[in-house]
Amino acid sequence: MTATIETPRTTARIELRLLGPLRLGCGTEDITPTPTKMKQLVAMLAFNANAATSVSSLIDGLWEGHPPNSARGTLHTYITTLRRTLEATLPSRSRLEARDIVVTQGASYVLAVEPGATDLGRYRERVRTGLAALKEGSLAAGTRLIREGLAEWRGEPIADVALTETLDAEVLRLRESRLYALEQCLQAELRLGWHAKCLEELALLCKRNPLHEGFHRQRMIALNRSGRRAEALRVFEQLEAVLQEELEIEPDSTSLQVRDLIYAGRA
Repeated sequence: MTATIETPRTTARIELRLLGPLRLGCGTEDITPTPTKMKQLVAMLAFNANAATSVSSLIDGLWEGHPPNSARGTLHTYITTLRRTLEATLPSRSRLEARDIVVTQGASYVLAVEPGATDLGRYRERVRTGLAALKEGSLAAGTRLIREGLAEWRGEPIADVALTETLDAEVLRLRESRLYALEQCLQAELRLGWHAKCLEELALLCKRNPLHEGFHRQRMIALNRSGRRAEALRVFEQLEAVLQEELEIEPDSTSLQVRDLIYAGRA
């Protein structure tokens, strides 16, 4: 079970970055650990920042269901090492100790950080408020907020961490979240008439995500509205071919409808 904890107030800002190589900072110091298991531990705690992660979940995640007999003691050693690193970095004027940041809560640990101290938290908040704005019809404001959230990404999540099954699932969810946010943002930008601005980005997204029908539909619409009808129809043909080759399926009804609207001059 997950439980939240009051976040700390300190003159030493703890900064966590997950949307790219893992980074743990304290003030101006980069204190990201280098050992594999330590990095995995920080990532697991950071994905669940300000909420309790049970010792059993950490052990299962670190050793992927096959922990050694010494796993509990080894985990305690990792936590102690992390606290000592933080303690050595915290300024003398800080009102906090490392135990206020890596908190023991029953049979769980909490990585307690201030609001806005993680790039993941900032990304999620911007996208959440941006999607809400789109739903209310505030397209320009919504796209601006979503773009601000997407700007937090510096590359693949925790790109320099060896992925366990637990971490791989977190990364997969983040990738899907990013693609969804991008698709919703681009759809709003097309509704705003910004099709020319979207073309280059959509071309790259289609290349990187050849099975993603949403991006292909948006590219078709953007090309057609830019006076490039023949190219738009070629995008459909390419999508149709790759879906047949890779998945042995046809484009969905929405993609077919976009193609038909382009043929009819109504897209």
